[in-house]
Amino acid sequence: MNNFIQFELWKECSQHCPFCFNRGQKAVDKDKSFTYILDTLSHIKPDSYNYFGLIGGEFFNGEMVGYEELFKTTLNRMIELNPKKIFITTSLLFDIGLHLIPFLKDIQFKDKIVLCTSWDIKYRFHNQEQQALWAKNVLWLRNHFPELEVHVEMIITQHLIDAVLAKHIQFDLFKQVFKCSLDFIEPSSGLYFKGKKDCQKALPGFFPTKVSFIKFLNCIKRDIDLQTFLAMDYRS
Repeated sequence: MNNFIQFELWKECSQHCPFCFNRGQKAVDKDKSFTYILDTLSHIKPDSYNYFGLIGGEFFNGEMVGYEELFKTTLNRMIELNPKKIFITTSLLFDIGLHLIPFLKDIQFKDKIVLCTSWDIKYRFHNQEQQALWAKNVLWLRNHFPELEVHVEMIITQHLIDAVLAKHIQFDLFKQVFKCSLDFIEPSSGLYFKGKKDCQKALPGFFPTKVSFIKFLNCIKRDIDLQTFLAMDYRS
């Protein structure tokens, strides 16, 4: 991937994932955020960027109420710049019928959108109901908007590695059933924790061991492209 620029609109999100990079950070002034982004986009020439990204917080769980038109204006401005794709992050842990589905029905360039979400075996979902809701939402989107891409990212935690080595997770599920592209991200202590040890204490098993990571690579090497695996050029 080349020429990718991503904007963080705000940090507001009601999911409170314990590993979230924005955990404990100050709220963003949404009006100032949109003003800055639209001004930045106004100085970009068409075809300057192949990919744009929009990240929250969360956009579609009520956090966008009152800013729907500015969000659409931002997307339309991006489309005018002729990108290949626009990445939009979302947890998909909410009733998608309230805001996300109306939004998708309203736009004419769904084939340009990649919804980026994540899946985690331990800390992403607060209970089994949330995990089931995520799966239900992904399947609904794939069945009703086939032109829309859905991309899943997984943090390589020790919990994930243990589950893969025990064959409790089959990545084919995401590609064949959910019909999503799949990528991985390394664990980070973010801005909330003072450092790795502080994060480890609060989230046991979040960071993998070197030995288990090597076993993990040997186990999944047929399912991934090692040329792009954990490459910073391929994601924000």
